[in-house]
Amino acid sequence: MTITYTRDIPDPPHNPSQDVGGMKQNTNSIDDIIDVDHYSFNDTVFSGLHKQTRFVTQAAPTTALGQLALYSKLTGGSSQLFLIRDNVAGTEVALTPNPGVIGNMLSAQNGYSWLPGNVLLQWGFDVIAAFGNTVINFSVSFSALLLPIIVVTSGSNLSSVDLSIIARAQGNFTIHNPGGSLQAFWMAIGPI
Repeated sequence: MTITYTRDIPDPPHNPSQDVGGMKQNTNSIDDIIDVDHYSFNDTVFSGLHKQTRFVTQAAPTTALGQLALYSKLTGGSSQLFLIRDNVAGTEVALTPNPGVIGNMLSAQNGYSWLPGNVLLQWGFDVIAAFGNTVINFSVSFSALLLPIIVVTSGSNLSSVDLSIIARAQGNFTIHNPGGSLQAFWMAIGPI
């Protein structure tokens, strides 16, 4: 859709009748542009209110301190809604899931997703060292309140796995494994 608008009219050296066609077009274009995603003039109930909001896909926009931007970008073959705040690199947050996937996927095995209320859910798939401690680093540093839900997926003697969380910090947690090496899926949740 193209909305025609002529800049710099009326032009003071001109007689107004010279610019009347362009002024009329500009006046009508105001109604046309408002009507794109809003209820336009003369709607007795909804004038000026949004019908919907549409975003054209783009790269992350630049914001300043104290600002956030909502935008759409192409992810996984479809448009997804994102948020970036305070022009801090790496603060892109996916607000809509990729088709068939929940949240911001960093890879097929590790990721995180922002939840309403400034809550962050993180997950990962890691090899847990045999007979010792393994430090698991979060993708995004935060203080997890629920640490973690662990599901052992493979390893020696799965029936006798007795993992325990022995430490946690802002950006990681430590698992103690009294048995053989194994692979585990974990999840953690807490405030951003």
